[in-house]
Amino acid sequence: GKYASWLGMQPSHLQPLLPYLAQGLSIPKCASASAVAIREICEKCNSLGDSVLQLYDGIVAARQQHSGGEDFILDLRNELEVLEGVCKAVSSKLREEPSIINHLAQPIVNSLKAMSSPQSVASPKQISAELCRLTVLVQHLRLPRPPSQPGIMNRSEFILGLTREAWPMLNAVSQRYPRDFNCGEKLCRLHKHSLRECGPVHYAPMLEPLVEQTVKNFGLSLSSPYLYLASIIVSEYGRNAAHSKLLYDMVASLSSAVFNTLRTTDDFTAHPDVVEEFFFMAGRMVNYCPSPLVQS
Repeated sequence: GKYASWLGMQPSHLQPLLPYLAQGLSIPKCASASAVAIREICEKCNSLGDSVLQLYDGIVAARQQHSGGEDFILDLRNELEVLEGVCKAVSSKLREEPSIINHLAQPIVNSLKAMSSPQSVASPKQISAELCRLTVLVQHLRLPRPPSQPGIMNRSEFILGLTREAWPMLNAVSQRYPRDFNCGEKLCRLHKHSLRECGPVHYAPMLEPLVEQTVKNFGLSLSSPYLYLASIIVSEYGRNAAHSKLLYDMVASLSSAVFNTLRTTDDFTAHPDVVEEFFFMAGRMVNYCPSPLVQS
């Protein structure tokens, strides 16, 4: 990986190198180093062609052969390193080959669809893994910023379209294990990056569903990541008066859930993360959207 810049100028050396590193992913003591090397090469080399997509397809196929991922030999952290590299390697080709977007996203969406069905027995760990994979696509597939040329999908359109497609599944999986902290944290992280990468103006059609999901899931779980997500929502939309009532109602609902549950000093002491994130959210509301608070 440290030779990535030089290898980018010597493309003939890349052909045997990527399969060699891919083999390293299946060796536990080499997997982490191989994954980082693949990511660094993908970041610096523009001549990898379809080989990175073939590597991605191989990882997806191998994972599907291992019962959805529970006993998959490749650690999720290493897999995400590779996926980040793949996204960066193909980003320069997305204008000419937009089908690559679907190529990368569809396996993840299909897995979420299967996990959201009533018959699914997917574990919180498996759900969290798919949320992490989706987050990597949102963060690292580099499409043009809006406005883009006619007929060319821009970054905001991609994220908004992906969010809309996945929304029913995200709702369903978030209700599957409402009190699983890790699952909730990964979902909130996905929403945070989707909102920020898309931009608040372009993400606005999803604001009300996002607020509704945040309030509902926090009420079921009392899990602090949803308060953190609420503070992100306030910071992105608080200065827009058109959203003041929605934000106030969100904060009021979250506050009711907090104070209905935390009634004694011992309750507050037992939930320090909730107290911290609630204080942070309230501070954001005061700083970004004080009018409805004052008027109330």
